[in-house]
Amino acid sequence: MLIKAYAKVNLFLDVLDKRQDGMHNILSLMHTINLYDTLYLNFSDKEHFETDAKFDCLWEKNSIKKAIETFKRLTGYTDFNLSIRLIKRIPFAGGLGGSSADAAAVLRFLGNTYNIPEKDLLLISSQTGSDVPFMLNGGTAIVSGKGDVIEHLEKLILNIKIHPQDFQLKTPEMYKFLDEIQRKRRSCDEPLKLYEFLKKNNVDAARDLAFNAFEQKAFELFPLLKKLKIDYSAMPECIFCLMSGSGSSLFSVLKKGGYDG
Repeated sequence: MLIKAYAKVNLFLDVLDKRQDGMHNILSLMHTINLYDTLYLNFSDKEHFETDAKFDCLWEKNSIKKAIETFKRLTGYTDFNLSIRLIKRIPFAGGLGGSSADAAAVLRFLGNTYNIPEKDLLLISSQTGSDVPFMLNGGTAIVSGKGDVIEHLEKLILNIKIHPQDFQLKTPEMYKFLDEIQRKRRSCDEPLKLYEFLKKNNVDAARDLAFNAFEQKAFELFPLLKKLKIDYSAMPECIFCLMSGSGSSLFSVLKKGGYDG
């Protein structure tokens, strides 16, 4: 079976307090975009994984493997193996949720196969990765908690252009930086306000609310990234330019153009 695993951007992202489980509570406005990995999934006698991408991590550490093992552990359905072929198009470690999208696609496939209730599939996804619950259904949503509290909204129609970078930022280091500095927290109603402004095409107000807490550290580590954001933001058709997730990809929300998916 062929499945498309769609990427996301964070139109708004703030990091709140650190939880007792070591994760962080976040507040985000997430949006699915028309950029995707392709997975070919079939049941087989032996587990098999192949990809056209170069991964730094071992298969045992891969998000897809974690999704399969979490599914088996929490459902009790253990007597199966998957043959997986992954065509990677979402930039690796770019803040676009590629690995989470792949994991969610596999969980959706298994959930449909074994008729797993949606609430149970959401629980499985929350134990697989922080972005995976949103990736199960995608669209546009306000995401909070450790990424497991999803408030789905009518999907925005946006024209988004991705600006991938050829370097990576280490997510644990980005969170560590935010834990160590004093900073002003954004208001909890801002993601919904941003959503409404984008829906009504209120360009100036949307520009003022677009936010990513990780940008401060990212720009400190890579000053060129800040320059690129300034340059992209100055383009006449640009509403705002922002870094997605913990980076390093930038994206521009443009005033005119087609539907991004």
